[in-house]
Amino acid sequence: MAVIKHIAIHKSPLNLMKYILRCDKTDENNLVTGLHCSPDAETAYREFERIYEKFAGQKFYRKETLGVKNDIKLHHYIQSFKPGEITPELAHDLGVAWARHTFGFSRQILVAAHCDKGHIHNHFAVAVFDTHGKRWIDNKQTLKKCRDDSDKLCRSYNLSVIENPSKDHNHKYGEWKARQQKQ
Repeated sequence: MAVIKHIAIHKSPLNLMKYILRCDKTDENNLVTGLHCSPDAETAYREFERIYEKFAGQKFYRKETLGVKNDIKLHHYIQSFKPGEITPELAHDLGVAWARHTFGFSRQILVAAHCDKGHIHNHFAVAVFDTHGKRWIDNKQTLKKCRDDSDKLCRSYNLSVIENPSKDHNHKYGEWKARQQKQ
C-alpha cells in the first residue's frame, strides 16, 4: 500500500538533498538514483540550481526576507509502503519507475529509498522546471495523478493499495484539535 505525500520546499534545497541521501538511511547509498542529475547532494544541488536559475530568472537559494515568501525551489514527494510487504531494492526500483512515468524523462529527480524505519519509503527531490523549461505545478489534480500512477504500479507488482482513500488528508491542526475535543 503505497502512500504518496507532497511537501513544497521554499528554502534550503541543499538540506533536503543531504537528508534524502544520508548513508545511514539509504543502505550506504546503494538505494540512490539521480535521474538527469548526480546522485551526490552537492553536485545535484548545483545541477538543480543551474536549471532553476535559467528558467525562473531568480536565485535558487535566497535568504528569507521578512514578510516575503520564497517561491518553491523543489518538490519533495514521499512514497511509503506497507511494513513487511516490499524489499528495499524493489521499493527503490518502483520509485525510479514511478518518477520516470509521473514526471517524464527530462526532469531532474533524486530518488532514495530509506530503510531505517519500520516501513520502507522513497524520497524524491523533484526539480520545479524540466530541462525544456516546463514547470511542474503541484495541485489536487497532479497529486491525484501521482497517487494513481503509484497505485497502478503497485497493482502490477501485486502490492496492496488503498482502495477507498478518504477525500481529504490535509487537515489544519486547529480543525483536528477541535474534532478531538468534540467542538
